Amino acid sequence: MKKKSLLQKMVSSKSVVLSDWMAMKPYNQAIPNYDTLYVQHCQKVFALLSEHNKWFQWNGVTSEQLKELSCQLVSYLEDYVNEIGIWTAFVETNEDLYGYPVPFYNVLGYDKADINHQDVAFLIWHYVTKYSEHEYLTDPEDIKILLMAQQIFSHFENVIDDSPAIDFYDNFFTIKDKEDFFEFKSKIVWFTMQSYLLGVDFKEKKEEREAELIQEVKTGQIEPSHLPKFLYAVLESFLYQKRSSYSALNGPEWFAKIARCSEQKKQDIVDLTYWIDGKFYLKEKHGKHFVFEHLINNVQYKALINSFQNNNQFYLSDTTAYNMHMVRWNGDYWLSGIMFTTDMTPMSIKKYKAEPFNTPWMLSDKVLQNMRETTELMYNAFIAFFGSQMAVFNTSQALEKANLAYMDYYAKTLKADVTDTFEERNKKFKEAYGKTDTKSMTDFHGNNKESVGFFFIEGVGMHTAGAVRECIKLLKAPTITKDEQASLFVDFANGYIPPICDYLLKEYGGKNLKMPVSETLDVVKHLSFFQRMNSPEEFDRPYPSITMIDDKDVNI
Repeated sequence: MKKKSLLQKMVSSKSVVLSDWMAMKPYNQAIPNYDTLYVQHCQKVFALLSEHNKWFQWNGVTSEQLKELSCQLVSYLEDYVNEIGIWTAFVETNEDLYGYPVPFYNVLGYDKADINHQDVAFLIWHYVTKYSEHEYLTDPEDIKILLMAQQIFSHFENVIDDSPAIDFYDNFFTIKDKEDFFEFKSKIVWFTMQSYLLGVDFKEKKEEREAELIQEVKTGQIEPSHLPKFLYAVLESFLYQKRSSYSALNGPEWFAKIARCSEQKKQDIVDLTYWIDGKFYLKEKHGKHFVFEHLINNVQYKALINSFQNNNQFYLSDTTAYNMHMVRWNGDYWLSGIMFTTDMTPMSIKKYKAEPFNTPWMLSDKVLQNMRETTELMYNAFIAFFGSQMAVFNTSQALEKANLAYMDYYAKTLKADVTDTFEERNKKFKEAYGKTDTKSMTDFHGNNKESVGFFFIEGVGMHTAGAVRECIKLLKAPTITKDEQASLFVDFANGYIPPICDYLLKEYGGKNLKMPVSETLDVVKHLSFFQRMNSPEEFDRPYPSITMIDDKDVNI
């Protein structure tokens, strides 16, 4: 009988196979005497993890996911051997944010220039926590995690000197000053959607959003022909905007930390997150550029013609808008994503301007300053009216009534002769802009069995949160039960926005804020880490949450 080759054995194995490993690599063909050796390490790690199958199953992790975790852990080893810099960037970011290289574990003897068992333990904990059905309550110091981490770390120590390196990653992360945008984009697509940190982190979230869109097609909410546009928009958001549960950095911020390039190019990479988005009129064709004007800020942008497919079909118009987003690269704007046209009418333009503006960095410094000054006036009026940064109500109906009174108070602080009420002004606004579907605060909450907190985020705007009075009661109680500890922990680690958490801890202390599965973990010390992991989008750039309505359009 003919002996099977190593590659055939890997393909037929029930363990990790070459395709599992290659799913995380930025190249399609396996490199001889390189990838197959790392797959063997994956198989060893998978075997060590599989010894604890029941524990993983109890935490909601399947055998297939264990393969992914095995490849992630070995990719951590590969990162070190090849000096790629992904994990180094994570550790340095942790030190900047929290003052420690990795959370939870005793870092006595931790060596940033080497592999560490604490790193392995953290990666196992993070992966399990992501899939756990137990409300983020996996103990980072669980004896199973510590045992597996030590076993896998010992294996890595035994094989590290014989693990091969290649020069591929040096070339991959070297970004030339004038590198073609689409060449760079192929790199950041891999980095955000396939690499062993961001790829593993984003993959499930992206698939969930895609499944939602497909379901919306089935229910008739989206035209089937429009689905590819929506799916591509999802990819674009993950490339430039979505923030990772690792340090709450987005793809460009992460990539810039690893890229081998000039400081200016690193900044160009980070600036990709400030995409130029929305509806535009094409005003002219000028040499190698189209000149587009944004419908809201009226700023004109010169975009490279050759970054647009079928660019000979574009035409000048003041009634047809191009929906797209562009990024700035090498001093020019480039189309990045799918573009489609929309016929605009005076009413549709009004409706568009009435929507929250999601890319405020596109506004002029003067407009942004006006928005910040208005938000500060609203904040001061809020403090004067409610007496503090937070007001708590027993029902959402009571909150809505108080909000109407506050808005009337705010209007009178600006203009003493205001006679119509906020309700009347809001009705005029809805009628003028066709916003008949605007929901009230009652609609948003609708649970009369718990209290509602009304909070003003300084520099941003108003925010509501449920069960605040109940949370305050738990913070102030002499003692609380394990179930109450769990509830309080989830509220702070994955519930309330960080400014509310900071406010509550400052006002009422954190003596009862504990992780119920751990007797020793200092939750207050690690709270920022938990928040960045579980609610990374809350750490985006803060801007005032105000629409771009022109006051002369409607008297409100």
